[in-house]
Amino acid sequence: MTFTAAVAYALAMALPASTAAASVAGDMTKTGSTGHQANRNATSYLEDGGPWLASATVESLPNAPLVFDVSANNGVPWIRDPRSSPSWQNPRRGGPWLASATVESLPNAPLVFDVSANNGVPWIRDPRSSPSWQNLRRVPGSQGNYVINISIAEDAAAGYTPDPTTTSAVRVTARTPAGIFYTVCRLGNLSMLSIPLPTSGPLPCTPWAIVPN
Repeated sequence: MTFTAAVAYALAMALPASTAAASVAGDMTKTGSTGHQANRNATSYLEDGGPWLASATVESLPNAPLVFDVSANNGVPWIRDPRSSPSWQNPRRGGPWLASATVESLPNAPLVFDVSANNGVPWIRDPRSSPSWQNLRRVPGSQGNYVINISIAEDAAAGYTPDPTTTSAVRVTARTPAGIFYTVCRLGNLSMLSIPLPTSGPLPCTPWAIVPN
């Protein structure tokens, strides 16, 4: 087997059985384990769109190191979480997409806030709240759109509705089929430096608004 064919075979073995990666091994089997034909078929397949992979070793989890993989197989995105069963997930089925931000401007900082677009529903995790995960569709102006991707960052802005005395905040940005929207959520103000996000009712966030061009 040539080097290129061996690489293609190794990549194919890392992909879920439901993907087209199986055709790589199939082409190689039909053409035999040696010769230029196997090399040509494997190389052509890779040039035509897959399977491309990348990996990252995560050291910050229990049972680390853990290797997470992503694949763009024939244009279809996949992510492999070795803790899940099955391990390969197609983000086009709704995620979950996650992001985190470390907030330094609160008492007891640093505190890590997380967001997730799980099956199209946006969530934020405030480590000070119980339960910690809050549904961002409770933010004023939510239209209930399907969220494809989501991000979060500490926001130093102050003087905005609903609380002009804000001292700490996070900005959440969400991509939906209708466009990219953002909201800024208050975490503290001059009277109370730390205000956990409420577990019911509207969240203390600016109304969802389209990100300007």
